[in-house]
Amino acid sequence: MKKFLLLGIILLMIAIITPIASSVNKTKTPEATTPSSEQATTASAESEEDIEKIVSMTLEFIDEDTNKETKKALIALCRNNYSYNKLHNKDTETSEITNFSDELYEEMCYLFKEINTELRYKGEPVYIPLLHLSSSATATSDEYPYMLSVASPWDTFDESFNSKSEYPCGVSIKGIDYLCGNGMNYTEALQWYLPEFEISE
Repeated sequence: MKKFLLLGIILLMIAIITPIASSVNKTKTPEATTPSSEQATTASAESEEDIEKIVSMTLEFIDEDTNKETKKALIALCRNNYSYNKLHNKDTETSEITNFSDELYEEMCYLFKEINTELRYKGEPVYIPLLHLSSSATATSDEYPYMLSVASPWDTFDESFNSKSEYPCGVSIKGIDYLCGNGMNYTEALQWYLPEFEISE
């Protein structure tokens, strides 16, 4: 009889101790958590400083009279390059341009927040070189093998065009402006110069 009583007490103690030990274990080793989509969005969102730098980069290529669609294209290109450099821990580009009106700066900030265009080459972000002008067709280079040579004859209309100059590889900003000024929207103009890129709005 004593043996059965002793066995009963032992079983009762085991029943009481097991859930306590289990709860202690849970406290000491919490399950790994993944960041929520809201946290991920916050982490990847551009800060006010980022926006200021990207907008200032675009001001290097435009003025008050620049076509609105050209401004959007420039924002998309500068945003792409800034984000690429930041993602790869490279120095983010800055501009020395300081001579612009408050109205132009505010307009560019408004356009920045209005568009969220992504430029991808085979699904990946890449750096896209920019230049003011090309030599009637954009150049290629080993450094940027994804940049195809495309026709840009309207660059020869620019007063600063020099047929004897060698122009580096890159998207022609004057060319973008010409296309936007003649009926293309900014994504169509970008697609002209980046034919193998996916351009999503």
